[in-house]
Amino acid sequence: MRIEDDRLLLASAYKSTDAVQLNEPADEMIVDQVRCSDPNGWINSGRWTEMVEALTTLKQRHQIGDAPIAVSLSGDFCVTRISVGTVEDVDRDLTALAGRIPRYLQLGPGGKVTGHTRETIGPGMEHALTAVGNRVRLQNLYEVFRMCDIEIAWVEPSLVSLSRLIGWLGLDRHAPVLIADSFGQSWEVGISFEGRLLLDYRPAAARDGSEFADVIDHHLERLQRFCQRHRGMSDHQLDQLFVGGGPDKVNPVVKRFANDSKLSVSAITLESASWKIDRYNSTVIEGADEVYCEVPITESDTVAIAAAVLPLIANPELPKPDLLQEIRRDRGKSFVRRVVGTFWPVAAAVILLSIGFTMVANERLRAERHRQQRDFVETQMRQTQVRMAGVQEMREFVTHLQTIEAKTFTPHVNQIVTQMAQCLPAQTRLRSMVLDAEHQIHLEGWTAQENDIYDVISYVRRVPEINQVALLGTNTSADDDGLVFQIRLGMRPEHRDSRTGESSSHE
Repeated sequence: MRIEDDRLLLASAYKSTDAVQLNEPADEMIVDQVRCSDPNGWINSGRWTEMVEALTTLKQRHQIGDAPIAVSLSGDFCVTRISVGTVEDVDRDLTALAGRIPRYLQLGPGGKVTGHTRETIGPGMEHALTAVGNRVRLQNLYEVFRMCDIEIAWVEPSLVSLSRLIGWLGLDRHAPVLIADSFGQSWEVGISFEGRLLLDYRPAAARDGSEFADVIDHHLERLQRFCQRHRGMSDHQLDQLFVGGGPDKVNPVVKRFANDSKLSVSAITLESASWKIDRYNSTVIEGADEVYCEVPITESDTVAIAAAVLPLIANPELPKPDLLQEIRRDRGKSFVRRVVGTFWPVAAAVILLSIGFTMVANERLRAERHRQQRDFVETQMRQTQVRMAGVQEMREFVTHLQTIEAKTFTPHVNQIVTQMAQCLPAQTRLRSMVLDAEHQIHLEGWTAQENDIYDVISYVRRVPEINQVALLGTNTSADDDGLVFQIRLGMRPEHRDSRTGESSSHE
């Protein structure tokens, strides 16, 4: 059975007692379908009750008993990820994939379920395939089949089924080929080799056959590089594309590449299978509200449903990525384990809330103690600040007094004048001595000989109170032939600050 959002496709395969293999003419397959009355479909619009009615109709028509049904799910509701390489490479890819799966928003909100296959394809080489679907949708789908009392053998992505059919028909026996599934609402593109899917690619910009052809033409070299680099098939070229779907989608693609030397495009058919395929014929029941079956089913649709049922009638041991693995495992648990599994989040939440309440209560008590301690410390700090403010005012007052003392200090002028007068040579006179605000003494004098100026400078340098002597200039006297000189003297800091130090010691 193939499940799409707006229809169910069913194939019932019969094998005569004279037939040895399924591809012999004696084998027969009856295909049938039921469409949804709502254009939005069953799954996306949540019309599960109507889906149960449609599935019940198919069960009654074909007298489905205890035989399990293989289900191929449209790519609109699942994705497939493939890893090929050494054991270590595959393990690394699967580990990375497990972290990305919960973030697959394209499958809808909520948890995700996976189906896995892993097989050895050569010495040291493995092929791992992971199918991913939305847990809520698949659980509802599983319940629909349970309500109809129909057993599901497996649920796998439709592109995986189509790749297996391509391999069974021998179309990818010698080289990898491109395959396209357009039976659903969107296009799916894959790379198939020996019946194994190597890539699941969804061209978002493709809405019809013409746009899909443009996308394939644009991305063909990119797909070729992917096949060579990531699948280790550098000796093969992707020069064939097999398209499955209705004529309105397939024909524009075939026409677009009809004269293209890079890519050969063909529609997938079952002509080489030599099966006898009958379309189910139904009659309208008087008084019925609607007719579920649309007759006849197109020949292209038989490709999709044959791909779904192929493992059951050809080789049931083929690996299949069953999307119901996790759901079946959950259903198989005991009642106690299911109850625990269902209500453990509530119990965990109650325990966490209790622990949280206790922690909050303890934190509130501790916060109250800290608040009291903080209030006490703040009171002490305010009192200390008041005392420090008083000390600071006293310190500023003392500093102000020291500044006044430093600025009002008067050196021993009489002593300095006496010393200066005693050092003057006989032909030298002192005209003026000025003490400025920076405690520097400016001398102006007259001498008859220039050498006497240097004698004066030499003497004042030996005065203990003086540490700097600078000759500012000499000029010729206007009254006589003598020289007028100006000298600046700097007082030593220890002598200027001696009285200030004494005042500080008395503070």
